[in-house]
Amino acid sequence: MIVKRKYELSEEELMTLIFMAASRVCDKQELDERDQMEICENAGSIAMELISHLNGEGPFDPTEMEIADKMINGVL
Repeated sequence: MIVKRKYELSEEELMTLIFMAASRVCDKQELDERDQMEICENAGSIAMELISHLNGEGPFDPTEMEIADKMINGVL
């Protein structure tokens, strides 16, 4: 059985975690500095989109959310 957990994070903590995850992926893949910078910039953009969705300023499309959920959970 998969346990679903909920977390309470500040926007700053969320940004930091996303950036650190991107940095870790770069290190594991031994990417050059240019690629690392691009990935970290994209991680910042992703973090901002996620925060915008979570705070209601720019919510994701509900239909797209449903499709993404089905894809992630192996329904599609």
